[in-house]
Amino acid sequence: QELEAKLKNVVVIDESEISVNTVSLGSLVRLRLVDVGIEEEYQLVSETEAKLDVTPKRISRDSAIGGGVLGHKVGETVTVETPGGLMRVSILSIRR
Repeated sequence: QELEAKLKNVVVIDESEISVNTVSLGSLVRLRLVDVGIEEEYQLVSETEAKLDVTPKRISRDSAIGGGVLGHKVGETVTVETPGGLMRVSILSIRR
């Protein structure tokens, strides 16, 4: 029943509609974890997709970092609350 409910709400995202101006679902985002000095690129995906495809470098929009950068722009630094405490994350680039 849970799967059927999710399938009723499926939306296929056209890659050409993914914004490169702000972080959105489907974006490939290069981030700098400021406090630890690490740069990584992640694709922002739905919680269901993150659970079904455990490919490294995919994060859920419902995760602390994913939700924290959602809707923000290149050059912004946001502070997100993670299970390990507050973390500063800078958005370096956004692409499709």
